[in-house]
Amino acid sequence: MGQEKAQKLFMPADLKEAEGLIISYGRWAKDTGRPQRCRSAEGAYASEETGADAEEGRLPPMIPTWQAMNIQRALVATPERERKVLQMHYVSHPRQHHAAMRKAGFSPRTWNEARIHGMRMFWNIYRLHFQKNSV
Repeated sequence: MGQEKAQKLFMPADLKEAEGLIISYGRWAKDTGRPQRCRSAEGAYASEETGADAEEGRLPPMIPTWQAMNIQRALVATPERERKVLQMHYVSHPRQHHAAMRKAGFSPRTWNEARIHGMRMFWNIYRLHFQKNSV
C-alpha cells in the first residue's frame, strides 16, 4: 500500500522545479493577503501569533505577481485535459485531489499520467517563454 501511494505521488526529478512553481502559484491564487482569523462566534478574535496589530497590515505575497501571471499564462497554453488535472491537483483543492479525480472520471493511473505529462508540457512552455536565459 505504501509503495502504491508513493508511486501515485511520484514526480520525475527533472520536473521538481516545475512542481514547486505550480505549488507556489496555487498558494498565491488562494492567498487573501490577510492573516487568517479564527471563525469564532465573536468574529473579532485574533490569535496570539497574528495579534490585532498584524490584522491591519497585509502579509507579503508568496511569489511576485508578475511571476504568478507568467505561470498562469504557461498553464493556459497547456492542453486542456492536462491543464485541468494540474489545476485540480495543485491549485483548486490540493489536499482533495482524489475527490476531484473521481468527479472528473479519471482512473488513478490516467490521472497520474496526465499530471506528469501536463507538468512536462507546462515546464517546456514556461522555460521557453518566461524563464530568462542565464548564458
